[in-house]
Amino acid sequence: MSRLRTADFYYGCVLSMLFNNGDGGIVPILVKSSEERRVYNFSTDEGDVVLFIKYRSNCNKTKKQDYKSWAFTLTDDDVKKIKEYTNMENKALRLALVLGMANLHESELAILYPEEVDVLIESCKGHFTITRQKKERAFRIIMKGSRKNSLRIPTNRKLF
Repeated sequence: MSRLRTADFYYGCVLSMLFNNGDGGIVPILVKSSEERRVYNFSTDEGDVVLFIKYRSNCNKTKKQDYKSWAFTLTDDDVKKIKEYTNMENKALRLALVLGMANLHESELAILYPEEVDVLIESCKGHFTITRQKKERAFRIIMKGSRKNSLRIPTNRKLF
């Protein structure tokens, strides 16, 4: 689930156009949209989900070729909104981090569940780095300045 294919970007741009084009046709529930984030409400067979999306278009430069990292910021407003969504009854929050690469088909998606988002907010102080080593089956969000103290996010996690 975590690896994004080139086709995902092409199909995604069509979905984005449909989602954000308010002149008829498909009008899903877009809760919040900005350059820094998008928030969508979805209804599924499993229940309602709030999807809070942030992205980075490229990874950070690293010394090792088999190691990638992306730096994210959670603004005070992001944290406020995330806490509001976490406290909503009958809605599950998902924080989706799009981990972009220069070659779009190498981009990945990390999905955090509410308990992980809570840990992240409590410890990140607004900034955090998510990493992945080649062949590792989990992303890591660095906690307390060390990979060994990291929050592990499975790469094969389902969104809903």
